[in-house]
Parts: sequence; structure tokens; C-alpha cells
Amino acid sequence: MQPARSLPLSVSQNVLHRRRLVDDLLNRFSIHPGDLVLDLGAGPGLLTDCLVRRRCRVWAVERDPRLVARLRVRFAEHPQVRIIPADILRLSLPSEPYKVFSNIPFAATAAIVRHLCGAANPPADAYLVVQREAAERFVGWPRPGLAAVLLFPWFEASIVHAFKRTDFAPVPQASSVLLRLRKRGPPLVPPAQRQLFRDLVVRLFTAPQPSVSAALAQMVGHRRARRLGAACGLDRGASPTSLRLDQWLRLFQYLEGTTPADTRWLVAGAERDLATQQRHLQRPTRTRAQRQPRQPRTGAPREPVERPPCTQAPHQPLERPTRTGASRQPPQRPLRIRAPRQHLGAIGDCRPPPWRARLSARRRPGGVCGPPRHFPASARRTQPRPTGERPARSAG
Repeated sequence: MQPARSLPLSVSQNVLHRRRLVDDLLNRFSIHPGDLVLDLGAGPGLLTDCLVRRRCRVWAVERDPRLVARLRVRFAEHPQVRIIPADILRLSLPSEPYKVFSNIPFAATAAIVRHLCGAANPPADAYLVVQREAAERFVGWPRPGLAAVLLFPWFEASIVHAFKRTDFAPVPQASSVLLRLRKRGPPLVPPAQRQLFRDLVVRLFTAPQPSVSAALAQMVGHRRARRLGAACGLDRGASPTSLRLDQWLRLFQYLEGTTPADTRWLVAGAERDLATQQRHLQRPTRTRAQRQPRQPRTGAPREPVERPPCTQAPHQPLERPTRTGASRQPPQRPLRIRAPRQHLGAIGDCRPPPWRARLSARRRPGGVCGPPRHFPASARRTQPRPTGERPARSAG
């Protein structure tokens, strides 16, 4: 895992300053005396002090040398507190069971969650002060995204408290909540299939096809994709974010049991490829710097605006156009000249030309080819039609 970019503290962290609020939160949650608790980004040490009062063993991790010096002076008489001057993402996590209660830097929230949840020994319970939008991504609200699906088989994510902005110093611009990540007893996906599940989810989320069914058809074929969709209850046009978390587990279990092993190479390395693409992305960060207030207006009078002089005398009324009773002349339209008719059946005539009338004439009894009926009566033949039986045609 690549370490996060080094950011100044002015763009990363706001400090909790209400001790009573922290004590109330600790009384509500599963942190008991004797537990090993990690305070990531300890800062001035308010959370560490509250944990020490509850007789917990604390690892206070801080990167700023000035804050590290203050922490060592403050907790010099408490042997259960261990001050670790290190980066959170480079920290070697304990090998024994532990918990996390921290106000982590907002700019590195996703990297810290991946570092904790992807470790060989993840925390049994983690309480992290994060931005509200980041917490909703891990919880999967309003729709489960990639972060929520990757976290679901191993941790249960929930928002347990919403902070006020005045609980922090300085006051942040974003809303903050307390995110709880509780480790599941038996994981929903076996450890041997952990990477395969994550690669499959990443491949389906990043596939160019708009729906899960189309992406599966590209991977395993249309017939097998239809069987997978029918077994898991997938709609034909369902997108990855429209699937429930339990549907992702059923899809993976059915795909693992029915798909041959030689098709797994289609999803292998998908998570690694995505991490490589996102490594050099520049993400905007919200700083805790106060916005510059608007400059108040001074009482000095405004400068007069120079206007052009009026051309008419002040005592004369303005000249305005008046409406008269004279009728307006209609606009001149261009004259359209029609081409002369050359023959019957020209443009505008409903009768076909003579040559077409001769070709479409019907054959009369007795072999006489008479004119069409739309010709005038004067053009018809005057001789009577032959009566009797129709003569037989010759063989020639």
C-alpha cells in the first residue's frame, strides 16, 4: 500500500475540545478498562487523557514533533501510555486484540480505513471521527458503492453519533460524525477467497458495460450470465449501485460454485489496477482555514457618475414617435413565376402523360386495346365492340 501524500496539519485535522462529550461517548461504547486502544492522530491529547482515566492502555500516535513533545510531558507519569512518533499509514499494528478510538485526519480517511481493515490483525472495534460524506460511503447510504461492498463481508459499518461544528476547535466547514466499524465474528467470505471477492467487485464496478448482467456476459458468456442473474434475483439492466449488499454475496457464492477455475484470470488483479490508476490523482481537500470576511463598506460618499449632457432643453417635452391613422404599406413579396406546362402530366396536373396512358391501358375483349377511361369521350373508338365468344389465341 502506498503512503498518503504529506499534508500540513492546517488542512487535515480539527481537534475535539469538549471533555464531557468524549466521556459520554466512551460510556456508551464497548471500550472497557484494560483494553488496548489506539489514538491515531492524538494531537494535544484530549482523547488519550479520557482513555487513561478509564484505565485503558493507550497507543498515542502523532506525527508532528511539537505535539509529540507535549504528549511526552503530559503523560510522563502514566506508564500505560505509549507515545509513538510515526505516520499512521506506516504504523505496525499490534498483534494482540485492540480497539481504535480516534479523531483521524479528514484528508486521509479512506487510506486509514483501508490500512486498518486490510491488516492481518484488524481491530475488533473502531470508532473514527470522519466527515459525514465519507461515513455515508462506508455505510452504503443511499446506495451501496464500491467502498461499502468491499467492507461489508468483514465489518459492519454504522453512524453512531453526529457532532456539532462547535465541538471542534477551530470550527470546521464540513459536518462530522462518529463512524463505527465492528468486526464480524465469522467473516461472510472465507479468508482464502478474500482477494477473489474484492477483484470481482472492483471488476464489475469499473467495467465499461452499464449493467452487471452485461459485464457478466462479457466475462462468462450470455447463457451463464442469465443463469447467474436468475439465481441471484438480478434485473437485466441493474447497475452495480442498485444491488443490495446481500446480493453481492449471493452473486459471488454462485459464481464461485459454477464458474470454472480457468475463468478467474478475468478478474485477477482488478483491485491492484484500480489502486495504480488512482495513485496519482489529485483530490481537493477542505481546509480548516477561515474564509476571508468581506470588507465592510465605508461611510465615504460615492463618487458622482458623469452622464452625457441632454441635447434638448429641460422645459421642452421629449419627442416621442406618434401613431398615425395612415395604413401601412404591406411588404413587397418576390414574384413567383411558374414554368409552362410541356405536356399532359406536368407538375400540377392530375393526369399522367400520354405515353404512360398507353402503357397502362387495359386490354379489351377481342384483343382490342382501347384508350383509358380518363381520356375524353371524343378520343374513344366509335366502332362497336365485337360480340360473341372470344377467339382462341393461335399457338404462334
